[in-house]
Amino acid sequence: AQPWYVEAHQFRIDTTDGIDCNGHGTCVDGVNDYICMCNPDFDGNDCDTRIDNCIDVNCNNGICVDGIESYICSCSNGWTGDDCLTPVSGCEDTPCVNGTCIDGAGPGDYSCDCSGTDYTGANCEIRIDDCASAPCLNGGVCNDGVNTYSCDCSLVDFTGDHCEIWTDDCASDPCLNGGTCTDDVNSYSCDCSAVDYSGTNCETWTDDCDGINCNNHGTCVDGVNAYTCHCDDGWDGDLCDQAVTTECILTYNLVVGNGNDSTTYTGTNIRIRNTTLGMGDGTWAIGPGTLILRTPSDGGQNVDAGPVDVLYYHNVQEFHTTTGADVETDVDAFSPTLGATTNTTAQATGSITLGGTSTLTWGSCTYPPGYNNSNTSFTPDVVGTGPGCLAPYRSVGVVTCNSGSFICGMGDLDDGDNPQDETWEQQMQPFTFSADLQTFQMPFMLVPNRSPSRTYVSWGGTLASMVCQ
Repeated sequence: AQPWYVEAHQFRIDTTDGIDCNGHGTCVDGVNDYICMCNPDFDGNDCDTRIDNCIDVNCNNGICVDGIESYICSCSNGWTGDDCLTPVSGCEDTPCVNGTCIDGAGPGDYSCDCSGTDYTGANCEIRIDDCASAPCLNGGVCNDGVNTYSCDCSLVDFTGDHCEIWTDDCASDPCLNGGTCTDDVNSYSCDCSAVDYSGTNCETWTDDCDGINCNNHGTCVDGVNAYTCHCDDGWDGDLCDQAVTTECILTYNLVVGNGNDSTTYTGTNIRIRNTTLGMGDGTWAIGPGTLILRTPSDGGQNVDAGPVDVLYYHNVQEFHTTTGADVETDVDAFSPTLGATTNTTAQATGSITLGGTSTLTWGSCTYPPGYNNSNTSFTPDVVGTGPGCLAPYRSVGVVTCNSGSFICGMGDLDDGDNPQDETWEQQMQPFTFSADLQTFQMPFMLVPNRSPSRTYVSWGGTLASMVCQ
C-alpha cells in the first residue's frame, strides 16, 4: 500500500463542525453531510422554519394563539370552548339574589325567575312587603308571608281574613239567671250584681243569709246580693242588735275660754261692760262646766231633728281683776241643782235642725219692757217667761272686793266678802254645732247682775258622751 493512502484513511471528517441548527435543533453528523434534528414547532434543513399551528385552525369567535405543537383559541367576551363556539352562561356569577337564574339566547344573557319567593326586580333583589297596603282592618296585625299575608285578629274583637267581621261574644247569651253580658275582646263578662247569683256565668245561687246571725230572735231574709234582719219588737239595726230608742242624752264639757277681749273668743267667757268709770270692764276666761241636753233619736244611736231640752247646767265662774279694784269672783252657776246630772225635768226648751251646720234655736224667753234701758236695769228681779228661759238659774258664791270701801262701793260691792245667792230666768242665744255634733258655740248673752254694769256670758263645749235610749 501507498503510505499516503494509509494516512488518508486514518482521519474521520466531522460534517457538523460549525453547524448549530439555528439554535432550534441538534446537528447530527452524517456521511459527508449533517442532519438537523429540529426541536418541536421548527422545520427545515437548519431548523430555521417556525411551524404555525394555527394555519388551519378556525377559532370562530376568538383569535388563535400559536403554541408549541399546539394552539389556544383566545375567545372574545361572552364565548368559551376550544373553538370559541360555546356562549358563556349569564348565570355563571349567580346574579339572581333570591330567585332562579335562566340562561338567555346570547352570550352572558340571563333572566331571574322570582316566582316562589317574596322578592322582585331584575335580580330578585327587592323585598315585597305584602302588608304595605294595610289589608288588616279594625286593629288586626298583618303578618307578611311569601307573596301573601295573614291577619292576626286575636287581639281585637273581630274575625275573618281581614278582621272585618265583628265578633259578639254575648251572642250565645252565656250569662244565666238574668245576669248582664258585656262583650269584651274575644271574651265576655257577666255582671251578676242585680241578681242573687255569682260565678263566671251567674250560675251559682247566693244565700246572703249564710253566716248571718240576726240577734235577739231576729229572722234573716235573703235578698238580691243583700239580706234583711226582721227584728222583734223593741230591737233595731242591721243585725237586730240595737234597742229601739226615743231620745239621746248629750253631755258637753263647757271648756275654759281664752279670755280674749275680742269677737274671736273661744270656749266659755264672761264679759263685763259699763262699770263705774270702766274700772271693772274686761273679758275673762271662765269654766270648766257641764251642759246636758236631751234630743230626739232616730230610733237607733243617732240624734234626730226636733225638740231639745236642757236637763242640767253648771259653769264655774272664777276670775280675778285688779282694774280699779282688786276683785276676786268665785261663783258657781247651775240649774236646777248643783250636781243634779241625772235630772230629767226640762230646764229650757228649743229645737235642733241637722245638716252641714246644725243649729239649736231656743224657744221664746220674754222680759218686761224697759229692762235694758239703763246699766243697772237687768237684775235678778227681772223675771223672764217662756220655754226658752233657763230656769231656775241659780248663782251661788262669793265676790270679794279688797280695794277699800269707796272704790268697792262705786261698784255696788261691800269691802270684803260679798256673798251671792240669786235665782232668775235666763234667755239664751242659738247654738251652732259642728256637722258631727262634737262641738258647739253660743255667742254672748246678757245675764243679770246686781252691780251697776252689764254682764255677758258665752258658752263653748265639746261632746263628752252620747247615750241614746
